[in-house]
Amino acid sequence: MRLLHTTNLRLEKFPSPKHPDDGTSFRLDTRTGKAQKPPEYAILSHRWSENEVSFIDISTGVHQNTEECYAYLFDVVWKPKGSGSRLTKESPSGEPSDWFTRGWTLQELLAPGTPCKSNDKAPSITNSTMFFFDQNWTEIGQKADADLCTEISQHSLIRPEYIRSPGTHKNASIAMKMSWAARRSTEKLEDRVYSLFGVFDLQMSVLYGEGEANALMRLQLELIARSDDQSIFAWVKPSGYDKPDPCGMLATSLDDFENSNEIVNFPIKDKEKPLYHMTKEGLEFRVFNGWRTMNNLEGRSSNRKETIMLACKSSDGRNVDRHNVVVINLERKGDSLQRVSYGKWNLSDKFSVTTSKWWVSPGLRRVFYVKQS
Repeated sequence: MRLLHTTNLRLEKFPSPKHPDDGTSFRLDTRTGKAQKPPEYAILSHRWSENEVSFIDISTGVHQNTEECYAYLFDVVWKPKGSGSRLTKESPSGEPSDWFTRGWTLQELLAPGTPCKSNDKAPSITNSTMFFFDQNWTEIGQKADADLCTEISQHSLIRPEYIRSPGTHKNASIAMKMSWAARRSTEKLEDRVYSLFGVFDLQMSVLYGEGEANALMRLQLELIARSDDQSIFAWVKPSGYDKPDPCGMLATSLDDFENSNEIVNFPIKDKEKPLYHMTKEGLEFRVFNGWRTMNNLEGRSSNRKETIMLACKSSDGRNVDRHNVVVINLERKGDSLQRVSYGKWNLSDKFSVTTSKWWVSPGLRRVFYVKQS
């Protein structure tokens, strides 16, 4: 890795760890026999503006294993504590700093901290410090400060516990994480999706030119292959749709998750868990189908419309129960089904397991094939 010296402004090269995921194994110096470690360093998180030093000007290659992170808010002027929000612009509208609207700053806000290893067990995560500064480099505070953390939560719509405690954002639902990026923008549309790779702890290829829809599709397919988190289907088309809109099971834009900020999962039994994967016929979905009655064990139905209840709900942040369960609507199109979005949540309090035979064996579960338009 290359680090920028803070006094002579020169780039200095230091060895990277053999295992960058935990940062604990460095090359040994053949002369001294000691590990070759870089000095403590910090990263700068900021919203890019005009006349910035470019990557070509200074190529750093800095990894997120830093001791400190400095968030520079170029459009904020320091205000004393108690005189209003300290993270908003100097304008009558009181809008938050542009730092909160950018895609790549999301990763820095949620950075899990510094891995350390004091014994033979897996490395633990320690708190890395994140400082916020105004346009004059006056310190506003740290993200771990209770009052500033509350302000950050209000502007980012990320729960305080995910901001305050390193690594806890991994407990958030897929839909909730998607919603964090849906409210941000990037210069290149694909970067809205690429900025989520670190949030989901995924290593995926970056293919500029593929467009946001293709990038998001690759991300969702990777997530359904790794997780049974059904909230990945908990999205609706943005407001403004006043009639049913046919669509697929997977979202085609991060904007579809804009209203998924309060979607949380609730525990379900193994026999209730759906089995799903993408096929050439669409998404094959072997699922517990809520309160609807089977016409026969093969899952065939003459009904034009179907519903599926997901094991997630719209939450007020207090209870993780089976009320306000997210329901998605399907319409039959020939031999397959297509999802229909009404531009608003369809919720139910009827999630329960019936005594019908069709869920006893995975082979008897109801099977849907939902086309991805």
